[in-house]
Amino acid sequence: MVALKDRLVIVRPSNFSIDRISSPDGSKAIVSEELLTGQEIYVKQEIIAQGAVGKWHYHPFLTVIIMQKGTVRVGHGQNKELEDEATAGSVILIPPGMPHRPINRGTEHVVCFIIRPTAFDKICEV
Repeated sequence: MVALKDRLVIVRPSNFSIDRISSPDGSKAIVSEELLTGQEIYVKQEIIAQGAVGKWHYHPFLTVIIMQKGTVRVGHGQNKELEDEATAGSVILIPPGMPHRPINRGTEHVVCFIIRPTAFDKICEV
């Protein structure tokens, strides 16, 4: 992980081991790695395994997701009633308090960057 100070920082994707994205019980998993932290920004890379479905949750702050590879469905809405699709190159903006969950129904792993205003990775299950 890189600490952001008074300098330019280039954040490059790491080389996640694809073997790490299955849980010990064989279920599909989502893995994350912190890449950058600073006074007002936090960046991590996340891989969502093919077939993985995340739990419904929300964050008490704005979350920005930049899709690097793959296609993800995002369930969202105050009543969990909506679902939209994002592909590589898309940017997802999730407002504070918005219930959401990632769903990878695609044919490959999803790779994305998650950007938040804090390193505190607060996840509140719904």
